[in-house]
Amino acid sequence: MPKNTVRDSVVIRDYLVIAAGSVLYAAALCLFVYPRSFSFGGTSGLSVLLAAIIPLPESVITVILNTALMILALLLLGRQFALRTLVGSVLTTGAIGLMDLIPGISWLHTPWMWVDLVLAVTLVACGTAMLFSVNASSGGTDILAMIITSRAPGVKIGGALFLSDILIVCGAFVLYGVQTGVCSAVGLVLKSVLTDGVLRVINVIFGKKTQGT
Repeated sequence: MPKNTVRDSVVIRDYLVIAAGSVLYAAALCLFVYPRSFSFGGTSGLSVLLAAIIPLPESVITVILNTALMILALLLLGRQFALRTLVGSVLTTGAIGLMDLIPGISWLHTPWMWVDLVLAVTLVACGTAMLFSVNASSGGTDILAMIITSRAPGVKIGGALFLSDILIVCGAFVLYGVQTGVCSAVGLVLKSVLTDGVLRVINVIFGKKTQGT
């Protein structure tokens, strides 16, 4: 098979992975994170906190934050990561917008907060790991995590996610009380660990090494 054809097929596969990861991430936000006010990091978590203070919906705040961080990604992480992250961010935002149009979607979560937490963390971790595996992200503090691993290669991506998101989780205690705060803290730890685990599985399946693993 010609080299250009192989390269093109890999690029197409990578962007399909970006699309799938973005949809998983958006589903986690719309089904569990926003309705339960979970805040285990990311611009989605920060948006939940800021929405309690300023009169803007979470989705609008997320777009504003992602735009600022996208500029940072272009400057520090290069054109390919910035472009793929832009695609991931646009697809995530678009999927959130489409899901918001579904009547009653915010009431589709389970009656149990801890079950919703596990489901949210699982979807977020899987979506995040899929994006990282093809040198992309959904934007937000994932960009900060990639910057940390690029400057400190010994730090795993899960640890970098934890470092970039811990202050956001602390805010959940202040704004939403102990129960939501504890759920958010547990969610952050689980997300960090599970993202590393899913990323390792992806790397084994595709026989490659991804930055930060």
